[in-house]
Amino acid sequence: ERTAGAGGTRLRVIAPEGVKLSAAVKPVLVLDRGDSVRFDTTAVSDDSLYYTAPPAGIFTGPDGELQGVLRAGICDLETATCRKVTVRI
Repeated sequence: ERTAGAGGTRLRVIAPEGVKLSAAVKPVLVLDRGDSVRFDTTAVSDDSLYYTAPPAGIFTGPDGELQGVLRAGICDLETATCRKVTVRI
């Protein structure tokens, strides 16, 4: 999810239904241009395993340069397993 603002574009990582984002593996968007956008939030579960609100980051470049690979940790609630994922943006 992205929202344009005065300081840049605010990005949030939204987990699909049935999945939680792992707070142990903080999401990062590695941009094709070489730099990275790191995502975080202080909203974590009591055991610090999961984010309880979507982590956010700020992208300060032009929208046309918002391309890269998102890396994150996800946990399947049904199977109680976690894994690292990579998604092309």
